[in-house]
Amino acid sequence: MVTCLNRGGSVRLVSAALLVVALFSLVAAFAGTATSAEAAGEVEFFEKRIRPLLVEKCLDCHGADDAAAKLRLDSRAGWQRGGERGPAIVPGDPAASLLIRVVSHRDPALRMPPDEAGGKLTDAEIDDLMVWIRQGAADPRTGERVVTDIEAAALDHWAFRPLAPPLIEAAEPDSADPSESAGTDSPDSESSDGNLSHPIDRLIARGLDRNGFVTTEPADMPTLIRRTLFDLHGLPPTAEDLATSRDDYLKLVRRLLDSPRYGERWGRHWLDVARYSDAKDGVLMYGDARIRPFAYTYRDYVIRSFNEDKPLDQFIREQLAADQLGLAGDAPELAALGLLTLGRMFDNNRHDVIDDQIDVISRGLLGLTVSCARCHDHKFDPIPTADYYSLYGVLASGREPYDRPRIEPVSDAGRAYEDEFAAKLREVRGQQQTHYAETLRTARERTADYLVQVATTEPDNGETTIFFLSLIPDQLRPQITHRWRQAIARRAFPDDPVFAPWYDLMRGNPANPAAWEKAGVDRRIIDGLIAANPQSPAEVATAYGEILRSAWQAWEAEQLAAMSAASEGEESEGGTKEALAERPEITVGRSVADPLAALLVSRDSPLWFPIEEVASYLSRQPGDAFRGLLGELDAIGVKHPDAAARAMVIVDSEVLCDPVIFQRGDPAMRGAPVPRRFLEILSSSDRSNFAQGAGRLELADAIAAPDNPLTARVWVNRVWMHHFGEPLVENPGDFGLQTPAPEQLELLDFLADYLIRHDWRTKPLHELILTSQAYQRSSTVPSGDGANDRLAQQAIADPDNRWLWRANRRRLDFEAMRDSLLWVAGELDETLFGRPRVLTDPENRRRTIYGFVERQSIPAMVQTFDVANADTSTSRRVTTTVPQQALFAMNSRFMLDRAAALAKRVETQIGDVPGDQPGVETGDGSTSADTSTSAANDPIDSLYEIVFGRVPAAEERAAASEFLDSATLTQLAQVLLMSNEWMFVD
Repeated sequence: MVTCLNRGGSVRLVSAALLVVALFSLVAAFAGTATSAEAAGEVEFFEKRIRPLLVEKCLDCHGADDAAAKLRLDSRAGWQRGGERGPAIVPGDPAASLLIRVVSHRDPALRMPPDEAGGKLTDAEIDDLMVWIRQGAADPRTGERVVTDIEAAALDHWAFRPLAPPLIEAAEPDSADPSESAGTDSPDSESSDGNLSHPIDRLIARGLDRNGFVTTEPADMPTLIRRTLFDLHGLPPTAEDLATSRDDYLKLVRRLLDSPRYGERWGRHWLDVARYSDAKDGVLMYGDARIRPFAYTYRDYVIRSFNEDKPLDQFIREQLAADQLGLAGDAPELAALGLLTLGRMFDNNRHDVIDDQIDVISRGLLGLTVSCARCHDHKFDPIPTADYYSLYGVLASGREPYDRPRIEPVSDAGRAYEDEFAAKLREVRGQQQTHYAETLRTARERTADYLVQVATTEPDNGETTIFFLSLIPDQLRPQITHRWRQAIARRAFPDDPVFAPWYDLMRGNPANPAAWEKAGVDRRIIDGLIAANPQSPAEVATAYGEILRSAWQAWEAEQLAAMSAASEGEESEGGTKEALAERPEITVGRSVADPLAALLVSRDSPLWFPIEEVASYLSRQPGDAFRGLLGELDAIGVKHPDAAARAMVIVDSEVLCDPVIFQRGDPAMRGAPVPRRFLEILSSSDRSNFAQGAGRLELADAIAAPDNPLTARVWVNRVWMHHFGEPLVENPGDFGLQTPAPEQLELLDFLADYLIRHDWRTKPLHELILTSQAYQRSSTVPSGDGANDRLAQQAIADPDNRWLWRANRRRLDFEAMRDSLLWVAGELDETLFGRPRVLTDPENRRRTIYGFVERQSIPAMVQTFDVANADTSTSRRVTTTVPQQALFAMNSRFMLDRAAALAKRVETQIGDVPGDQPGVETGDGSTSADTSTSAANDPIDSLYEIVFGRVPAAEERAAASEFLDSATLTQLAQVLLMSNEWMFVD
């Protein structure tokens, strides 16, 4: 502010300020002019050198008329989108650009242009393309974004459209009066959505009315209650359950949902999708070596989540990124990451492991088969290969730590495990550190060998597919060779201060020290090359290697001297200078001012890799020994059954994966880079890249976003399927373009919206479904005249019950069958959680969900009854009817033991039963069971009440009595347990 007292000074200050502003404006103007001139020069370069080249050599195959491999080079939008192998150009990075790879003929399987189009470009033409891309790939050709037929079809596909729930005004099922949401329905009433109170019934009635369909009668209460018990608990009803009146049905449902048995039943459904197993699948892994000792913590997490009615969006976040939610270090929720860590091992093929993770996430949560885009753009859905590798980068950036977090207190009995594990972990880390230091030092010493390999050979597939390699001690590490190739390809240009001479000499140009010095090349490079006077590519590479190695050795000597001086007179870790010299890893990842030493030491060095990856750099013998040592960590957990639970977690790697597209799915054929981000079809037009670590939490947030049209639809479809036996969408794991819209799309969207409006909680959804008339209908289609005849006609017209006019009869799955057999025998152990037990153990009476889930030696009883295959995500189990199932019921030791236990239970209730002995001969020569017991103590009545929850009909009692004349009560029990009434739910 100017005052009279300092006016002169103020004027001078203002004038100075104006002068500064004017100077900055002038500088900015010159800068802007320079920038504009530079941009104009780049466009001119494109017009003079690049556009004619593209027109002459490329556009015949990659133009608008014939976009070979879906790639168009006639516009910027075309090469930005790319073709089947992703974007063709990475502006600023020729080495990463697919275009340069193919025109340089470095890839034997992909060389462009083809011979019929003129063959390989000249070196000058390739140089022009590289300069253009390195300058930023200026391209004034705008052009419209290329839209494929699949992308066009996806715009109208029902599953990719936003939720469109119909407007329904009706009482919701949390009313105090359950009759408002669970009325009666008769087959001779003309349904109309105007006279139904329940929203599900109103929506279903619309389809029934259009087809002229009527519905079956409501199921009787015992049938409905049994159906509900098996749906929610996977167990038969008790006498208390069967006494429930229709008016109290909602109270029964809520009581069942509050029981821990609910989480055990519905947790198993999700474990099918999550391909849960307690076992590994490695070659020659048998006995204890096949066991993941803490896999069960994921199973227990899932059960608890259902019992707590954890919101689905939180359930998703925890399973993909629990380690990034700010949880305590011992939080039980960390076990949620078992979704990503309990899949198959694929003989340590990292690429297959990640593919399996992508599959379980995409099919399980989104209903999309993203894994089909691993080798090429999805053939049926709008999922380009680039999207697959974006997700690949997210998951490839994670690793499993050796020391998993402990999520429960250590007991006295578990202390022995902690001590033994800690000792073994110290041994593992000691060996890991030793191997790491030796590998890094050897790689630095052999810098010249690596550079010669790069200069004199073409890339080898083994450089990028190392998971199966057996290395020998003197062999160059292929991963390091690959990174040297990448580094030189990015830097070997005339303006690089280190590799400008490499660029000249490798092209056969004479040494030009004056030009190199003018370009700012490091003086040590110039002097070293002049002294070496190399005459061949191998000699150039050798000279470079010696120069870089000398720079590293000098730098390291300075560092060690400084550290030795700092530790003088102190007992520091490592001790003497000699000890420090044996630990070159101390400098790894540090900021290095010397540009030559940095090439061998810094985090950006081609030699550098995270310490947790050291096993893949070792020769065969030490590598096998180190991997065996790692295996002992799990073996200790198996040996100590009282060990405190630990979570099977994943954490972000020290170095995140910058993914590239693997052409044809081959990791040896590395194509264009792609960012870590979400699927394009489910993203907005301004799709952003993941920026928080690997991006797992951002991925989870995108999947669980309320505006994601797939997640809620997929979840409610699964819930509906397990209640009705059939899903609304025919393929629960594929909502892509090949799956037609369901007949009940309005209902699907209503349920999905209902889930979101109720905070993504599943228990309110159960209540809504179970209180509908549609759920409570009878599965029986009676024969007869009038309305019954109409139902019989409907059964012919709609045998699959697509219009939901009746309930579906369902067979018990394996878990419900086994658990129910133990339940009726009075033997079921209802202990919650903990380590699994082998299902074939005769003493194992726990619920089946707590049984050990195998991957290799699967028990015959498990295979016989269509249990989900733990090798892959199972959206829906198949249901077969084969002779082995009947043979199991007749002959298996498990069934015989349950029948005997059931008979003993009856005997205990009523006393000794003569029916266990041969029948008593009567006066007329026939045999019959002893009738001395009263009806209340009749073994037949007791059996029927325990098994079926009812008394036998007269003809059933007569048949059973006749059977007991020549058989035992145990055999009668087995007959009932083999019956359709027992094995099926109506």
